[in-house]
Amino acid sequence: MKWFCIRICLLISILSVGLLSIGTPSAWAKTVPQLEWVKQVDSGQWGDGFTPHYFRLDSSGNLNILVRKVVNEDLIYVENISGETGDIRWSKPESDYGSTSDGYMYTFKPAETDDYEKRFDDIITVSDLTTGKPIWSSINPYFREGQSSDFTKNGTVYSFTYHKNKYITLYYYDEQGHRSKKLVLPYMQYYTIEGNFILGQPGNKSPYTHVFDLSTGKKLTVLTNETTLPYGNRVTDDGTLITRKFINNRELELRAYSPTGALKWKYDFSFKKGPPQIFIIHNRVLYLEQTAGNIMLMNSDGKFITGVNENPFYMQGDPNSPLKMEIDLQSFMYIQYTEQGIELVIRDSNNLRELYRVTQNDWNDVRFNQYELFLNKQNELFFLPSDGQTIRKYQLLP
Repeated sequence: MKWFCIRICLLISILSVGLLSIGTPSAWAKTVPQLEWVKQVDSGQWGDGFTPHYFRLDSSGNLNILVRKVVNEDLIYVENISGETGDIRWSKPESDYGSTSDGYMYTFKPAETDDYEKRFDDIITVSDLTTGKPIWSSINPYFREGQSSDFTKNGTVYSFTYHKNKYITLYYYDEQGHRSKKLVLPYMQYYTIEGNFILGQPGNKSPYTHVFDLSTGKKLTVLTNETTLPYGNRVTDDGTLITRKFINNRELELRAYSPTGALKWKYDFSFKKGPPQIFIIHNRVLYLEQTAGNIMLMNSDGKFITGVNENPFYMQGDPNSPLKMEIDLQSFMYIQYTEQGIELVIRDSNNLRELYRVTQNDWNDVRFNQYELFLNKQNELFFLPSDGQTIRKYQLLP
């Protein structure tokens, strides 16, 4: 087994041999982004200051903007706004719903039945997010000891059912909603599915995470004091599980496990202030140390691709906010406070090349550090002001 283990900050090592490139102003915007459309809320406001907005692409590339429209405390809707035109695709009364990154929507509602044994069952419905039309509905049986669900790709669902603190049964709903028993697992307090892995935790205070194969139920390994990444994907496209482990408040260990549970590599990163953020982009791992201005990209085998060292940056106003990735993960953005003022920077996530840079002084009809920003196709930028009255779409001009 091949190990990569570095006990000193990898970024400093790379910088010392001149492998990190310094950002240049060659990609600075010559013109400010061009306004394409503005959508005005017809009543009430979009958002409530707590509920996030969701941007989702379906398999055909249609961009869906899911917003919560609050008219009053009795009239609350979920609306889907087209990212292409700004038109409202559909508007529905708010319900217990969720969405997946590949363009599906799922809802739960109580089963209306006179059968005493089934009176607590739910009906789970999976719909096409773009059209809002149901694809399938199925009974989600009630289990007194508890249950939880994971919604995976192509409109499929996994459901964990708990049996008297003894064992867990995993059920599977396929693309047509057909339910079947898949696996029996040892009892643990929490289970989640990440790629082809099942992760189980015995309890809140347990330092262990048990890793199982989703196809067979075989236990692959046990992680100690390791957690999955807090934002975005946890598994690369080639099936590599990425975890992190804080050794102390200035050192982070990043680990990668193969689909069989074998340790592929591990790196130690030293950081000065605030934990770095790690993101998975298809088969690549993106490392960002905001307060030091370090950005590094490596592949799922742990090999360095490229890096950038520049001024400290923030994801969006708040240093602790998550990185704003493009919807299809092809680029990302952050803001900087410089002598020129507040700047918005967009980089290609394939090679860290700077695609766009514009200052707040040159673009005064938006507020980088106050509005919600979303990026799509490397050249489409969406702004949602905090008052919830409008959504704006801009084209980023070369």
